[in-house]
Amino acid sequence: MCGFLVQFSKENKNFQNFELANDLLEHRGPDSTKYIESNENFKFGFKRLSILDLDSSADQPMVDNEKNYIIVFNGEIYNFNTLRSEIEKSGGKFLTSHSDTEAILEGYKIWGTDVLNKLEGQFSFVIFDVVNQTLFMARDRVGQKPLFYKITNGRIIISSTLEPIIKLSESFEVDLESVYTFLQVGVVPAPKTIFKNINKLKNGEYMVFDVQENQILEKRIYWSPEQFVDYKKYDYEEFISIFDEAVKKRCVADVEISSFLSGGLDSTSIIKKASEHLPSMNTFSVGFLDKQFDESYWAELASNKFDIPNTLEKIDENLLLKILPDSLDAYDEPFYDSSSIPTFLVSKLMSNISKVALSGDGGDELLGGYQRYSWSNYNNYIPFPLKTPVSFISNWMVKNNSISKGTNQYLSMLNKNSSERYESFFVDKNFTDTLGISDFSYEFVSNNWVETEDDFKSMQATDYNFYLPEVMMTKIDRASMANSLEIRSPFIDHKLIEYILSVKSKGYTATRNKKKPLKKFLSEDFDDNFLSRKKMGFAVPLDTWIKSSLREEVFNTLDNQESYVKQELNFDTSNLFDKLEQGQKSYKNRIWKLYVLEKNIQKYLTLLH
Repeated sequence: MCGFLVQFSKENKNFQNFELANDLLEHRGPDSTKYIESNENFKFGFKRLSILDLDSSADQPMVDNEKNYIIVFNGEIYNFNTLRSEIEKSGGKFLTSHSDTEAILEGYKIWGTDVLNKLEGQFSFVIFDVVNQTLFMARDRVGQKPLFYKITNGRIIISSTLEPIIKLSESFEVDLESVYTFLQVGVVPAPKTIFKNINKLKNGEYMVFDVQENQILEKRIYWSPEQFVDYKKYDYEEFISIFDEAVKKRCVADVEISSFLSGGLDSTSIIKKASEHLPSMNTFSVGFLDKQFDESYWAELASNKFDIPNTLEKIDENLLLKILPDSLDAYDEPFYDSSSIPTFLVSKLMSNISKVALSGDGGDELLGGYQRYSWSNYNNYIPFPLKTPVSFISNWMVKNNSISKGTNQYLSMLNKNSSERYESFFVDKNFTDTLGISDFSYEFVSNNWVETEDDFKSMQATDYNFYLPEVMMTKIDRASMANSLEIRSPFIDHKLIEYILSVKSKGYTATRNKKKPLKKFLSEDFDDNFLSRKKMGFAVPLDTWIKSSLREEVFNTLDNQESYVKQELNFDTSNLFDKLEQGQKSYKNRIWKLYVLEKNIQKYLTLLH
């Protein structure tokens, strides 16, 4: 895992701030720094976190044998040895002993953009074709690794994070449409960012750019979940075989590998499998003093069952509040999910003992573990004559703010339209109305929804279009890389995802019996108390915080004549606190969105001064 920065400029050949901008990537790669530049028009910068092939010959930016190509790459390619063998049979030669970076570079020389179909792993990279003067850049299938870019007259800047681009631009302009989108859905989905004229590649997307003509030659989605939706018969043994391979290939590194262990089905299944492939390993768990979030008992039970040493850290509210500023600072753009705070803290604690950690991220998307999968299907149990009136009543209550949980739209799960039921868990359309913005609506369904014959599978495929890349992968990447920690997530293996999407959902899940494959896999090790207990959240007491410990900080940040929210957006936020005090719980999320938006904008203002 690393960070990269690339700049091509036809006119402005001044790179005096380039190294300062590259230094902003230090957290993503603290082990080494390297530059390659041309006196004419380009410069590549890199910060490395050494995981594979620790020799300096594997440092980046990397140049091929003939000096016709340059690559910068962030991520891990798990099948690099197989690729190297295939490349060598085709006549390719390698300068390094086992660098996955070089496998991408040499593979591109043989297969061109089709190399993406051969890569198994998490990645974002940029390859410069010196002869043809083109840039080829891409992100992995589910968006584990980020890639930002800015194209202006005569210049393109590409980076792993937004900060270096802002630093080199020496200015920024907030995109109001992106702000309104964020206020409704809590993130700014690709290809846009919170700033005008700066974009990000979507998950599963590549782009080819002509540096001489300063224009995009090709931009294409090479992988999408809807490609694989089918209704074949589910086979447990086939699932376990693919899962085993997904874990096994993530157990290869030249440094020690550890694993997060929550005690849930996902992480417990991973450590059981990983213990079969690693000579030794350690696990790391966190517990909360608040019992409603504490799973440490179950984590200890799991580590003892497989005889794996486990480090347990207890987290209290004071510790979470202490790291709040750093956890917010880890994100390029405003990010609404407050579970990012404990995720940041866990990554920080884990990084003290390890550079690489396995995690259970993606298990809920893969096997429909979220409660919304069940809630969204309640509509199927309502007698047919009631569906239309219930939909009408729920829509009326949502429109008139008669409910106050989450997005303020949970009753929309009673809507007869499955896409609108799903949308209601993410989109708070009323919030922008509350702030005086009446003519904006983020088109969630048209941008993300995948229509299939099976509502359950539609929700899964849509999760891979929106929730996993835009929320979950953003959260874990920024939280872990801010602490120089690489996360490997077997449940995000694209072969596993493609298999599950291709089989009938009733084979691996049910409304009242989720994650059937993992329960069966662990059934010989644990009883039903372990396997079927209620899922716990990984969150903070946001409602309490905003009413007490953080109230003054949040209120003063927003209700300030100098704040962006008040000065530029002209939002009156004082009444939002009143509504929260009156028991309208959705306002905790609304206030939090405004707070993280303000902190994000202030972060970039500080960066430029």
